[in-house]
Amino acid sequence: KHTKHSNNNNKPKKQRNKNNDNNSEDQQQNLQMKFHQRQTEKRIRLREIHSEISEALNHHREGRILLTDQELESHERRMKALERKRKMLEEETMEKYIEKTERYEERMREKRERKEQRRHDERVNRRREEEL
Repeated sequence: KHTKHSNNNNKPKKQRNKNNDNNSEDQQQNLQMKFHQRQTEKRIRLREIHSEISEALNHHREGRILLTDQELESHERRMKALERKRKMLEEETMEKYIEKTERYEERMREKRERKEQRRHDERVNRRREEEL
């Protein structure tokens, strides 16, 4: 007999696999949505920064503000960096995003494990000290 609970183990094998496929599809759709949202947000932010720098440079050329040589160099370097970022953004693919996300999740998992190990070691050391 199958119950109404969502526990996969109580469902027939075909239905369990179908649910796993749906979860996988949902995760894939979620990742795609995040990827495109992130791309859009980055494009917007790059446009904003570009217009701020362009505006400052235009004001300088028109004589409304005076930028030092150091400030001019800084703005020019930032414009070049923005171009590189824009190019990288266009070259970023869904696959690269997934790989990057997986690497990040792995690093975070390792970090949590190290933290837990440190806590465990600290507890063990405290107990040893209390026993003495």
